[in-house]
Amino acid sequence: MARLIQAAALLAALAATSGCGTQKALELYDRATEFNRIEDVNDALGAASAAEVAALSGTAVYTGQSGFGGEIDATNNVVISAPMTLEANFDALTVEGEITDMMVSELTDSEIADLREGRASISTILKSGKTANGVIALAGTIGGAEIVATTSGNATTSAHTYELSGDVAGTFRGANGAGIALDDTDSFTVKQDGQTIKRSIFQAELER
Repeated sequence: MARLIQAAALLAALAATSGCGTQKALELYDRATEFNRIEDVNDALGAASAAEVAALSGTAVYTGQSGFGGEIDATNNVVISAPMTLEANFDALTVEGEITDMMVSELTDSEIADLREGRASISTILKSGKTANGVIALAGTIGGAEIVATTSGNATTSAHTYELSGDVAGTFRGANGAGIALDDTDSFTVKQDGQTIKRSIFQAELER
């Protein structure tokens, strides 16, 4: 999907408008909306150049939203939405941060199709926004205008534990490094209860 948390946003919006919305569903919708807002800003800014990033000094704190998960198997999917903070040290050329306060949506392909067609059941709508405990840590380096960071940590719901590992990578956005956009790499992996899922995806959009 073009935007990883699009399905979660749609689900939360349906929950809100169907009269069975909950605080969690509305929070999920707010996160999806904020993710898309920052993504649009970063897309408009364009990638920073290596020279522009090299001219920066000191530290900067970036905040925003992340979405990760992917295809568990041929018919099941998971989307985890969470705020993210990343600190860039332009003198040491390092980044470190964390993802907390995670919310999980687990949907089958048919449930996603039902949501898109406006025929989702109440039980499907209420599956959005399961609270997950845990922290995902990120630590990496700055090279030119690019960032590579290693992820590690777990997100645990009442039903499953999702473990993240491997690298995510991306670029600074804007001439003064106003934003950061990150995506998964080939090494990025999500496991559900110890089993690697079929396809692992990560996206984050941050601003300072």
